[in-house]
Amino acid sequence: MLSEPIRFTPVQLYENERDDLIKLAHEQYKTLFRNVRFAQANGFATQVRAFARTTRATVCAETRIHATIPELVDVFLGDRTNAAIGFAQSQQIYRFLAPTDEHPYRSCGMRWSLWHSPSTLIRQRDIVYLEYMDTFVDERGRRGWARMTQSLEHRSCPPLMGSHNVVRAFLHCCGTVYTETDDPKVLEAVTYYDADTQGVPPWMTKIVANRKAKNPHNLEHLIRLEHVMKEGVNSGLRKHLNSKVCVGCNAGLPKWGRHRKCRDCCESICKSCSDVVYCAIQGRRKLNRICVHCVDDFLARTNRQLELTLPSSVSFQSDDVSTPGSLSGRFMSIDSVEVSTIGSTTRK
Repeated sequence: MLSEPIRFTPVQLYENERDDLIKLAHEQYKTLFRNVRFAQANGFATQVRAFARTTRATVCAETRIHATIPELVDVFLGDRTNAAIGFAQSQQIYRFLAPTDEHPYRSCGMRWSLWHSPSTLIRQRDIVYLEYMDTFVDERGRRGWARMTQSLEHRSCPPLMGSHNVVRAFLHCCGTVYTETDDPKVLEAVTYYDADTQGVPPWMTKIVANRKAKNPHNLEHLIRLEHVMKEGVNSGLRKHLNSKVCVGCNAGLPKWGRHRKCRDCCESICKSCSDVVYCAIQGRRKLNRICVHCVDDFLARTNRQLELTLPSSVSFQSDDVSTPGSLSGRFMSIDSVEVSTIGSTTRK
């Protein structure tokens, strides 16, 4: 794991470069819908397709989540972007289009993101990509919102192989399409993921693809936690003699069997809360298996300990600012991958 966060300094764009990149991103946004239709027609939703003799994998996954379009946009365009997109580190290099009164859910930019490797035998991967987000109306008249990502090379984000030993991966046109259903609080989510990890073993590429396909459920849990922080926990339900609930999100837990415990208060938490990864200082420390109610105090204690041990000249930059009663600035990633290492000790 990198000891300090990576930061890029954007260079000035050439004349007409901004308009050209917006045009390219919008074209790829339309391509995303064609890719989704093709994948659904050819059964990609049933399994991960790995291409022979390459490290490219494609998956198309369909699900439903309890969320609304405004809630999704609030997560993606707010302070919890890293958690929403499922990366350990991420930086928006350029914002070409910002939401407006006329188009409140539209955004376009260029972003760099880092995957932390699930194995010490595999180098970390990063990507530089265009992202385009906007609403749409499908052929049945249903309203929706989609986010497209597509890799590109750009002088503002040079490769990090020589300086940080990070391998540049490649995202083909992919993303997630969210469509409203008959239930106003439920969205249909179709995730199309198509990536070349540039040297990662095929078995691990499939694991990463499957994890990325679960991002809509990760978003659903982030929104659930946000509601819990704003509205409070149903204490009556928790005190019910015959019920066991997660101390973090108030979700019901199985009556029998072993449950995960919050590392701070030792109360039971669900798998989704346990998998959320928080950060004490951006890029410096990762923390999971802790409930949302304990994380502020725990990280505050950790920060005080670091301040006592670090030289006064050392500083850390972060784009996130926490505010009371919200999740802003706490989430680092919700897409950690846990796999056992096998095979050669050669780093890929």
